[in-house]
Amino acid sequence: MRTFRFSPVLLAALLIATARAHSQSQPAADSNAHVATTVQSNGVLAPDSIAVVTALLRANGASESRAQIVAAAVVRHARNQSIDPLLVVGVIGVENPHLDIRARARDGSVGIMQVQPFWRSQIKGCGTDLRNADVNVCFGTRILRMAIDSSDSLTEALRRYNGCRGKGAKCARYTNAVFSRAGRALLLARNAQEHAP
Repeated sequence: MRTFRFSPVLLAALLIATARAHSQSQPAADSNAHVATTVQSNGVLAPDSIAVVTALLRANGASESRAQIVAAAVVRHARNQSIDPLLVVGVIGVENPHLDIRARARDGSVGIMQVQPFWRSQIKGCGTDLRNADVNVCFGTRILRMAIDSSDSLTEALRRYNGCRGKGAKCARYTNAVFSRAGRALLLARNAQEHAP
């Protein structure tokens, strides 16, 4: 089984969510939806927690039902592309915080991660229906991975993902918004867990 390294902040959120889930002892509606999180002695998490990513997506404004569907795709595809799921949550928080699968931008970008339709001819193995959450997140994480691999910094990679050319104010606002949404989601999810009945 592949393992995935998470950021220390996401690790803390995962541990909080796991402790809360164990204390509440709620049966999951779908046995595949909530996977137990364990920390190995080397600090690697295996497997990922869909429940935590769901909470982060909800903190950015999504409904529970949409967040659960998208969280499963985020965990799977972020893991496949070796990307921290928190970064993907930040991108989604800026691109489409309510997880509207029918969302369409003026430039033609579609879906959860606002993927340009031309990517269907460039990337194979994700499917073709960009309005399908799993397909859209597959494309989005693969595009983000390509941007990361061809950039000198995460900030530059986010600019590339957004289609920015240069370092103008609009590009800076986008990257700052992604980092802000990722952090905001984490803080709001943690706060909701601490104040839950």
